[in-house]
Amino acid sequence: WLDDNDEVVSADIEVASQHQRQSIAADARDYCGRAACITIAMVCTAVGLACAENVVYVYLAGGTRVEEEIVVLLARSIFPIHALCAAIQSIGVIKRDVERDDTMHLGRITLPAIILHGSFDAILMIMGVLEELGNADNFFFDSMAWVMIVFIIAVGVIWYYRENRDQKERLLDMQK
Repeated sequence: WLDDNDEVVSADIEVASQHQRQSIAADARDYCGRAACITIAMVCTAVGLACAENVVYVYLAGGTRVEEEIVVLLARSIFPIHALCAAIQSIGVIKRDVERDDTMHLGRITLPAIILHGSFDAILMIMGVLEELGNADNFFFDSMAWVMIVFIIAVGVIWYYRENRDQKERLLDMQK
């Protein structure tokens, strides 16, 4: 009782059904990929911001000597605080958007990065004040500033690594 047209329709339904199952499976495999895309987009945006900020610091607010400008650029390039803060914020955005955690709001997403960047800036400002007071020529103050900045960056990297590792495990569990 089946004619050729019914067999084609039946085959089309089977192909569509198989495609739907593959599409659902691809979505499940994509949680880690979506997370990576969010992190990459946020870090790229932060690097663009850092470049623009460096231009402002060096050419508009920087010193008048080329040596001073190069030192400022090198110092700002060694410590990628904006990229690290964006990566830290991406953990919260991924929790909210990919993991569907409704408790992740703007404050919870940005607070760790604000604390990290604020601590970084506070050290730089304190060193600037000490330099104005004439105390920053001391090797001890310069060394302490570098040690504290490296410590803050290391804390941020460690925090991001741990959170990222835990998040990746949760995303892999969602795929199962």
